[in-house]
Amino acid sequence: MPQTGNLVEARLNWQLRGDDLQVRAGKFVVPFSEEGWRSSRNYDTVERFIVINSMYGLPSLDTQFGAMMHGQVLADNKLTYYVGFWNGNASASDNARDSNGDKEVQAKIIYKFTPSFRAGLGLDHDVQEAQTLRLNSLTGTRFASIDIRGERRGIDADLFYEKKAVSLRAEVMQFDFSDRDADFGGGFLQFAYFIRGDYNAGFQPIVRIETARLQDNRAAGESANSRINAITAGFNWYLSNNVRFQVNAIAEDFNRSAGQNVRDDGVKSSLLTELQFRF
Repeated sequence: MPQTGNLVEARLNWQLRGDDLQVRAGKFVVPFSEEGWRSSRNYDTVERFIVINSMYGLPSLDTQFGAMMHGQVLADNKLTYYVGFWNGNASASDNARDSNGDKEVQAKIIYKFTPSFRAGLGLDHDVQEAQTLRLNSLTGTRFASIDIRGERRGIDADLFYEKKAVSLRAEVMQFDFSDRDADFGGGFLQFAYFIRGDYNAGFQPIVRIETARLQDNRAAGESANSRINAITAGFNWYLSNNVRFQVNAIAEDFNRSAGQNVRDDGVKSSLLTELQFRF
């Protein structure tokens, strides 16, 4: 079970354990996205990928109140499953109120093909109150936005491979806002390699390519979309198991079509750094 690093959330959680089934209730991170579910202490890059960051801004898919059952089945516990429902108004820093009669429902399965390779599939359904979905860059630059309301259906697929010094990670996420006639999605592919050491003390270069697209089928009477493509290159320098220095050089290409509320197109570069201490 991932750790949120938040003591308040830990006190609000309650779990019931059985041989093959666990039930959890309280306030915790929903399991839909693999990267969204991991603690911020364990991100490979300084920022999460663009799609999950934008969904968190709704707010959605973050820490919220709910109940979930989960467990492991098949030989050697190869298949892990999660099924749950939440209030649908995510907020890690506040106790968000339940402002409508609908609940967010999610299901997630993770299959471990080998000790080094696993893949997951998640499904999400919610009915949203009126909100604004914003497509922002990795550095927070607002690029495009649309107003949404009503039914939201989402799907997420992820994979992770790690053996010795090499790791490969990928995730794809897609949402359909049928009542708004819009969709939003994208994903990333990441490669990392320890040229020296490991997570306890080592140097790990990393490269990530990603894309995010917001399509509004109502715009100007025709399909209109805005897209951000990004490349991140940098490194994780693990001074110890509890101290890490991260550097991410980012190039983002902004593209749009007519009818969107956007900033200028073009390629923009930025540099993100983070010094992390774990306690």
